[in-house]
Amino acid sequence: MAENEDPLADLFASPEPAVDPLADLFPTEAGAPRTSDPEPEEDDEGVIESIGRGIVTAPISVAQGLVELGAIGLDSAFETDTLRPVTDWFEGVKENIEPTGTAGKVTEEVVGFGLGFIPIAGWLGRAGHVAKGGRALSSSSKFMKSAEKFGGSAAGKKLLSSRAGLFGTTAVATGVYEGMFSPSGRETLSDSVSMLPDALKTEAYEGQTGGAEAGRQFRNKLRNAAEASAMSAGFDTLLYGLGAGSREIAKLPVINETLSLAGRGIVNSFDLVGRGAAKVPGAQRSKQVFDKYFSSTRGADPAVVASIQDVEGLTKAQKNKAVRFISGYDNSMKSAIKAIKKQNGTKVSMEEAEKDIYNYLVGGLGDDVIINKYGNAVHKELGKVVEFSTDLEDILARQLEDLASTEERRLASATAQVPFAPGVSVTGRGSAAREALNQMKALQQNRRAHLSRMFEVHQNPIKFYQELDENFMEQAPFQDAVNKLMVYNTRNNPAAFGSAQNKANAERLVLDIVNLGVIQEGTAPKVAIKKRLDLIKSQMGNNGALTSERQPLFRLADEMLISRKELITEVPAVRAFMGEVTDPKALAINTLNNLAETTTAFDFYRNIFSRQTVAAGSALSSIRNGARPLAVELPNPSQMTPDEYASEIDLLTQSGVRIEDLEDALSLEGYKKLGEFNPDAPLGGQFGEMSGKYVPAEIYDNLTAPVTLTSHPVSQLASIVNQIKGLSQKQLIVPNVASRVRDFVGNQLMRVATGNAPSMYNQDFAGAAQVFLRDASNLTDEGLANLKFKLDAAGVTDSNILLQAIKQYQTEGSAVGAAAKVRKGIEKYEGLPVMKQVMNFFERVTDGVDGYSKATVMMGEESKLNEVFRGANIDNPDDFGSALNWMQRSGLATRTRSEVLDFAAEEGRPSSRLSPVEIIAADRTKAIMPTYSQIGTAVRTLDRALPFGNFTSFASENIRNMSNILNLGLKELATAVDDDLIAELGEARAKALVRQTRAMGAQRLTGLLTVAAITPKAMVRASMNATGTTDEQMDRLHEQVAEYLDGHDLIILDNDGEGNIQYVDLSYVSPYGFVTDSISAGLRAYSEKGRLDASEAEQLASGAWSSVASLADPFSSESIVFERIRDALPSEGFPGIGRGGVTSTGAKIYTDVDDYGTKVSRGFIHVMDSLAPAYLKLAGEGKKGVIEPGRLTRAMMNTPGARGQDYNEYEELARQVTGFTPMELNLRQDFEFSGKEYSPRRSAAKTAANRQILRADSTPADMISGWENYLDTLYREQSNLYNEIQAARTLGLSDQEIIRNLVSKAKLGSKEVGVIMQGNFYPGSASKEILESVVMQVQEDRTRLTGIQDIPIRELGQLSADRMLQPLSPELFRKRQAGEMAAPETGPVQNDPLGDLFSGAGSIQNDPLGDLFSGAATGPAPAPVAPQAAPAPAATTPPSPSLLGGNLIDQLRNSEIAQRLSGQ
Repeated sequence: MAENEDPLADLFASPEPAVDPLADLFPTEAGAPRTSDPEPEEDDEGVIESIGRGIVTAPISVAQGLVELGAIGLDSAFETDTLRPVTDWFEGVKENIEPTGTAGKVTEEVVGFGLGFIPIAGWLGRAGHVAKGGRALSSSSKFMKSAEKFGGSAAGKKLLSSRAGLFGTTAVATGVYEGMFSPSGRETLSDSVSMLPDALKTEAYEGQTGGAEAGRQFRNKLRNAAEASAMSAGFDTLLYGLGAGSREIAKLPVINETLSLAGRGIVNSFDLVGRGAAKVPGAQRSKQVFDKYFSSTRGADPAVVASIQDVEGLTKAQKNKAVRFISGYDNSMKSAIKAIKKQNGTKVSMEEAEKDIYNYLVGGLGDDVIINKYGNAVHKELGKVVEFSTDLEDILARQLEDLASTEERRLASATAQVPFAPGVSVTGRGSAAREALNQMKALQQNRRAHLSRMFEVHQNPIKFYQELDENFMEQAPFQDAVNKLMVYNTRNNPAAFGSAQNKANAERLVLDIVNLGVIQEGTAPKVAIKKRLDLIKSQMGNNGALTSERQPLFRLADEMLISRKELITEVPAVRAFMGEVTDPKALAINTLNNLAETTTAFDFYRNIFSRQTVAAGSALSSIRNGARPLAVELPNPSQMTPDEYASEIDLLTQSGVRIEDLEDALSLEGYKKLGEFNPDAPLGGQFGEMSGKYVPAEIYDNLTAPVTLTSHPVSQLASIVNQIKGLSQKQLIVPNVASRVRDFVGNQLMRVATGNAPSMYNQDFAGAAQVFLRDASNLTDEGLANLKFKLDAAGVTDSNILLQAIKQYQTEGSAVGAAAKVRKGIEKYEGLPVMKQVMNFFERVTDGVDGYSKATVMMGEESKLNEVFRGANIDNPDDFGSALNWMQRSGLATRTRSEVLDFAAEEGRPSSRLSPVEIIAADRTKAIMPTYSQIGTAVRTLDRALPFGNFTSFASENIRNMSNILNLGLKELATAVDDDLIAELGEARAKALVRQTRAMGAQRLTGLLTVAAITPKAMVRASMNATGTTDEQMDRLHEQVAEYLDGHDLIILDNDGEGNIQYVDLSYVSPYGFVTDSISAGLRAYSEKGRLDASEAEQLASGAWSSVASLADPFSSESIVFERIRDALPSEGFPGIGRGGVTSTGAKIYTDVDDYGTKVSRGFIHVMDSLAPAYLKLAGEGKKGVIEPGRLTRAMMNTPGARGQDYNEYEELARQVTGFTPMELNLRQDFEFSGKEYSPRRSAAKTAANRQILRADSTPADMISGWENYLDTLYREQSNLYNEIQAARTLGLSDQEIIRNLVSKAKLGSKEVGVIMQGNFYPGSASKEILESVVMQVQEDRTRLTGIQDIPIRELGQLSADRMLQPLSPELFRKRQAGEMAAPETGPVQNDPLGDLFSGAGSIQNDPLGDLFSGAATGPAPAPVAPQAAPAPAATTPPSPSLLGGNLIDQLRNSEIAQRLSGQ
């Protein structure tokens, strides 16, 4: 044997093709390097950049048009030549920024038009609203006042009261605007479209000057104006036609009946399925569980839940009204301070002013002082606060009077033959109510004191007691209070001052006032404080467990009714020790909020809910018969008259139920107790009149707030992480211009989808916009204020999912412990200068856009219902009631009145009552628009759970809203006339009502279909046509983009045909994309599996899984900040959590060779980047643990990205304004990643096979099985890679570029790449190192089950050789589709590439390892024969199951592969 000759070389030679498969693809001269295709020339201006340029140019063009109009007037009047220099100057300004692309020019036109015409449209909208009988809003704006005045005039009503008149007026206004502001050189459509009138073609410049040029330009402006007017009229007509067309068509008799029949068929089918499912064992229980955790009612009676939500809405409306009044006072005070300084140079600080206002509110200063010092405006605004407080106090006084009188009558009944039980309180509650009422009356009589004082010991007791240390009695605040009280107590006997008794009495009084009187009895202060804290925490549900007990949803502020000792008023030091709230705004807002919530909730508990209470005896009987009473009252002598109590005891005795067993019996039936009834408290307890009563668990869940985190260490940790999670999501999403634009666009699309497209009904959208987009303090118009109150009470405002979810995160468990300190730190961070103002602005915009959209939907629903009633000639109360009853019977309305709001109106709360139409519209709005209060318990819990959930509320609401729109539309479409309706309205009007309702359903379903499917697909198709992108290229693009884009609708911006595509994700603004994208993802996954020649079952499974995975992603994905923390943590010490400096996408934050300081620094930057505001990231951001310039900074500094990306300031502007971020697929740069993903998977598969061969206990069959598994895995991976190659080819990437990426950049072997690119399999071979390792094991005396001579080397090589050059799955699929599959040949494999190496049946001939063991020389191993192209595989008998895998699943899978490869 030659010295350098490898005895294993021949044995392990790879069964490769005889020649380099790439040679034929790329013939080159000897030694000449292959070159890649030349780089394509880049367009001068991309689509997004062009749009950005159009945005910048638009205001310049508007100014140009206006200035040119002035120049035209000058030149016409004085024969000057000013117009040309004006035009040249503006054109010079625009020279380097004006767009050249069509997209930019269109953008310039649209933005320029919108800049000036939006106010005009708002003016016309307001005037039209008034002209049609709408209420004038007494606008403070002169501009809008003129609109209201014109709308109320005879001319305005004539022009604007009809739709045609409004369209015509709008067209004229459009033309006037265009004529004034269109710049020189703007062409008309007639210039480009020959079929349009020649009269509208613009005149070209032919050297005219002076008046001639002015005349030409003026005539061109007139042409632009005429064209704009015509287009406006046409657009308005088209928009109305699109919105109303489906409605009007659906009213046609034949179509109406046909659509209704289809709708009834669908609804009946759903009902049939539902009834069938209900019969399945366990279905009812499953539905109850589902409703409890996923329904907006938590499984409770919808009517009760609606009332509870009305209480929330009315309370919120009153609180927002209070905020408006207090904001008005605050603004007027700031103006007054500025005015004082300006008038006489006197400087009044805000602190001084607030002190004066506080003293005024609590009675220390009179009206004259405020008027003289700060002016009438401040006094007037304060008067609104005081008047509102008085109104609420009057309501509370009436409640206390009713309560006291009732208790006094109950006391009088104690003289009956049946006396009260011994020890029962008969005077406590009534006398406490009477005492509180008398104190309130005294306060009202002495109007110097407008508001009651408030103290931290009552408002924030946990904070108050936590700040007291064990030595507080020796400290100045306590000592000062005691000393001043000693003086007060001896004011009539000064000689007694300073005595031991005097001091002891003062200390006792101060301690009693703060509920620490036990110290006087010998308890140590530290112990007393702890006991007090524990009691308060227990009352708040904080029992030391991980989560608190559920607390009442509505807070009854019983501290307002605490009898105040005179000394508190007279001794300021005592008030200071109690923590007096001296901020006038805080005092006012707390007082008004407490009054609003307490009076509203107390009414609900006492006058509405308690009426549905059932006595325990009869309740148990009805429960056992399948009923579920809403409230159960146990016998309680403190809440019953003696006769009632005796009667209930007798009933229980007769039924054999012991009173002591009642609680357990109700608990077993799923009832929970609403706190404890307190017979000595005026309000009765935490739940008012319902305290101590039992309600079903589902009602209890609706009446109580969700559990919160506590001071438990684990809860504290969870609270801290939740707060950080909230901060991260808030900073990333809220102060983001592009996100806010997407919000607006998405909300407008939702309006269309719900059947409430703009301009389709008589809706005051301008008024709604002012309500939500103006600051609360500026909402001075009475009409607007009443509109806001109505919308608040209806529950459609302050329900933004984004802001409410973040608020929940940030307040979670943050009241105590370390979490409270973290909360303070976050508040300081968010309160930094500028940052706070910016965040407040974006929060107001976010909430405003959301509220505006819901308001317009509610107003649209109102308008539609009124139009339906008008269309059926329903114009009197009786007929109206009949129509409403029919709607309830048909499932179109859950209710037509609100007990809560009606009672509030009767009680004297202004603007509280909503009409039946408003109630139905509000309920529908909450059903079909995203509303935080409607989110189920499970989703809210998951949203708060760690570490998962990225606004799961959005996803759940997406599903709920879409389902409700579909359900409501189908029900409207399926409505039918019933006998009762005919009897009440007559046949003609009954049929008209049904016909109108069906048309409304058709319109709603059309809107949903348009937004969810038709429009997105049409936009995608239009972009494909515009860029020349084929269907196959689109399919391949979806295969190449990131996984999170699975199923999304992608708009193609540019396709160079050479593997470079620019696109945007339309799903960013698609309101129902979450649902539709998951369906599309499933269909695409099914199709992609088909291209890999998968079986039908595999395709179906893949499609289903892709859909499920897409739906589950928001619920299972990591929260933003937790993902960053995992990336930054080392994998050592944090197994399963830390990723060791590698992101989930594989990007490196730090490497193993970095020093510890670098790892910490980069990890810290990576995490903190998730907490930085989105707008700051435009300037700089943390990428891979390093602070780098942001997109805007790179654009302005002309700095390329890390991978050579170009940034452009116009493109960045367009990104922010349009809300779309362009993305790019650049296969020339990035196709290497396909090879880099393939390489490690290939290596891992071979490693697993080698490990199986090296196992000491492996049999030859095990080794063969392991190798077969490896070949099957490699076959699948190469099929996937070949599919990627085919995708790249389809997208225009040349073969040279593919090879450059895979060979030069991904470092794959050229022969392997060449074979795969031809669609053939390139199997691996058993490496000689494996056999050498076996030899080493033998030499080390390790015991092996299989000796060296029995290792099936030949069989392994034969397995590889048999499959060499076999078609890969995509190639098989292509051939099947093209009908190119030849019939499989029979017989043995021809040209066995290992035939010369081995002969015999199973034993190794001329063992190449002989020299290693015997020392005998052997002849040289025969040279390998170059394999020929493999023919189609021969038909063979099925392989032994033992060779197909160790379990049934592997056997089935590998058997299928074997059959496919053999042509079976």
